[in-house]
Amino acid sequence: EQDRLDLEHHIFRLILGGSLFRSPITRSPQRVLDMGTGTGIWAIDFADEFPSAEVTGNDLSPIQPLWVAPNCRFIVDDLESPWLYKRSEPFDFIHGRAIAGSIKDWPQLYKQIYKHLKPGGWIEIQDYEGTLRSDEDPELYHAPSIAQWQALVDKASTQLGQKLDVAGEQKQHMIDAGFV
Repeated sequence: EQDRLDLEHHIFRLILGGSLFRSPITRSPQRVLDMGTGTGIWAIDFADEFPSAEVTGNDLSPIQPLWVAPNCRFIVDDLESPWLYKRSEPFDFIHGRAIAGSIKDWPQLYKQIYKHLKPGGWIEIQDYEGTLRSDEDPELYHAPSIAQWQALVDKASTQLGQKLDVAGEQKQHMIDAGFV
């Protein structure tokens, strides 16, 4: 799984033309949070590219390396619990990638992000749509097994309280939390 997460990181970088993010952040961000950091590869790469930034990776699983740049650290914590970070030390940039299916209460998460983001700061969520589509077969009549699988995965993730197909809901959650 850790190898898959690192491969996924490299695929994202290829998609983004080698970049770690798309947000127009300043050239010298000071405080950065990587939500659901996984193996920590994004946070480590960010810390290497921005040595003046203090980068924190947050995850439930303590699978990150112990030897990292001095401006990178990892915290084992639940994003959906009240955040331990000081509101007096807000983040310039908050990043999350592939965390759909891990969050039960998106509106509450965005409220916490809003509270801990510096005015003028940026949030970037990179995630997948949970639905496959075809221009030639919009109803997936020629792929009934895929359509059934999608429906069952969506139903199961919804029943578990951590829905996977949430990409289309993110913009409104951000607006509701106060983001522009």
